[in-house]
Amino acid sequence: MVQRIEPVMGTVVGVDVREPAPADVIEAAFDRFFATLRDIEARFSPYLAESEISRIADGRLAEEEASADVRFVLAACDHLTETSGGAFDARHH
Repeated sequence: MVQRIEPVMGTVVGVDVREPAPADVIEAAFDRFFATLRDIEARFSPYLAESEISRIADGRLAEEEASADVRFVLAACDHLTETSGGAFDARHH
């Protein structure tokens, strides 16, 4: 078994590879996986002052100027707010 553990998103994430594979393939997969998590955190974390979500919240970034992923998630949140009658509301906590 090959394992990598890294701190990301305010917690510790561990990944195990239990099937045999070349070490360089496993390491490249780990690198891509953790890079993806760090990218998501950099765009969506309300705890990072420079994330897109934080910059939208404090008015430094217009929502229409945000990345496609952030705009998609915000639109999905708006839809859920509407369909839940406000029981789910990601914009007002």
